[in-house]
Amino acid sequence: MRLEFSRGVGEKNSTEPLWLVEIKPKKQFNNLLHCAISRHRTFMKSKGYNPIPSDIIKEQPSFETSPLMTHSNLERVTLSEFQSVIKTQKLSTDSKGNFIETETGRRIQLHGVNLAASAKLPRRPLTTSYMNPEQCGLYDEGDHVSFVGRPFPLEEAYEHFSRIKLWGHNTLRYIITWEALEHEGPGIYDDDYINYTIEILKIIKEIGGLYVFIDPHQDVWSRFTGGSGAPMWTLYAAGLEPRNFSSTGAATLHNCAKDPSQYTKMVWATNYYKLASEVMFTMFFSGKLFLPRAIINGVNIQDYLQDHFIGAVDYFLKRVREKAPELFETVIIGVETMNEPNTGLYGFPNLNEYPKDQELKLDASPTAIQGMRLGMGYSETVEEYYLNG
Repeated sequence: MRLEFSRGVGEKNSTEPLWLVEIKPKKQFNNLLHCAISRHRTFMKSKGYNPIPSDIIKEQPSFETSPLMTHSNLERVTLSEFQSVIKTQKLSTDSKGNFIETETGRRIQLHGVNLAASAKLPRRPLTTSYMNPEQCGLYDEGDHVSFVGRPFPLEEAYEHFSRIKLWGHNTLRYIITWEALEHEGPGIYDDDYINYTIEILKIIKEIGGLYVFIDPHQDVWSRFTGGSGAPMWTLYAAGLEPRNFSSTGAATLHNCAKDPSQYTKMVWATNYYKLASEVMFTMFFSGKLFLPRAIINGVNIQDYLQDHFIGAVDYFLKRVREKAPELFETVIIGVETMNEPNTGLYGFPNLNEYPKDQELKLDASPTAIQGMRLGMGYSETVEEYYLNG
């Protein structure tokens, strides 16, 4: 591991780091990190930037007496000293798509991390991907989950965000899921989760120096089809029974593997071309074309699913604006549409052939028509692939 501090925009040789610090044995980490922070403070002060004085920090985190770094030979460093040397500003874009500070005209280079994989799974009940689905409540409690506490507890937020800043990042791709917002049923939103997320976002603003993109995340539609994203009731709305996915080859789930420790790496991505995910994305993007008579509450399944997905995100954003409008000033700078969506069966030239643009084939790889037959209970001879070595 290494720490790298880069020059600010406009500095000479700004593409090269100011210094690199190689992280050696674990016991040396505190010394090296403290040295890097001190050198970074000295450099920034030489350029006219000064940390926010600690005496104007209105509220310290609950662990202020337990600093992020402690060592018998080091001064104690608390969060107030990590306040951003350069505040986040209102941003706009230029004709080339670059992010520009509205007041100064400075171009901002965004670089950051996803936050976080844990946000894809509920906090309660605990249903990690290797647990037996009938024992951990994957199906029985699918409508009664809670994502409150994701991506991490509030009391840990200051430490995590401060560490992200110290590693040189200024942007967070903040993951939420449709399931987290609307898991209990159509139009029933989880205000507890939304309020919790607002508190997390407020901490980001308090710490400063971090921009946020809201990412309504999904992978292969949902947890029940081998990934994350949509609530379980969407599958029932489509006429599918998730308990039968494994036995019919409609989806490959880690939970349903005979031996989770031997689960094929990256096989989850092949679920995009298995029946469950194909059906859901076909309905979501082209239900009017393929299923014109699939009507729920007077609307086609395509509009039904899209309206609820967009409605859930819209409800979330309105609640944020209602409770903490200041977050849209200098923290939240964008909202994504949907992570890595799939087209379903739209555009398939031949249902009897595996898509030529899908090069990843692992384990059982049925064609679209084979997947349909398997889903109806018929036996099929399906090609299997594995990684050599």
